[in-house]
Amino acid sequence: MSSKILRVAVPSPLYRVFDYRAPAASDPAQFQPGVRVRVPFGPREKTGVLVAVGDDSPLPPAALRSALAVLDAEPVLPPELMALAGWAQRYYHHPPGEVFATLLPALLRQGRPAQRETDPVWRLAEPGRVMLAGDGLKRAPRQRALLDYLAQHP
Repeated sequence: MSSKILRVAVPSPLYRVFDYRAPAASDPAQFQPGVRVRVPFGPREKTGVLVAVGDDSPLPPAALRSALAVLDAEPVLPPELMALAGWAQRYYHHPPGEVFATLLPALLRQGRPAQRETDPVWRLAEPGRVMLAGDGLKRAPRQRALLDYLAQHP
């Protein structure tokens, strides 16, 4: 079991971050600021953002609850956004958990997996083939060049 203390910004109207013990079966390499962490918060579970990792807490060790899971292998919030959220929280005097939550899309706030989109794939559709076959692109050389390229590279 790891002795690390995770400082998590949990979406709540409270003006503080919350300390949790690291999950029992977790890799300490995952504890990077910007990853999402599922934590018990009152009677419910919430998804928060890890803001710091420490070795001790002002609370007694018996009072700390364990985080349930680290949801990301790499941070979903880069250091620049973490710094921006910290600045916004101090400047606007807003609860840190709510500030960090606004940086995440709704599905990530709900704890869904972070997935990268695949690269877009372009192909020539039937209306483009008809335009290439006809004489409709006489005055649009760039469109014609693009449609020719798409026709040659299916």
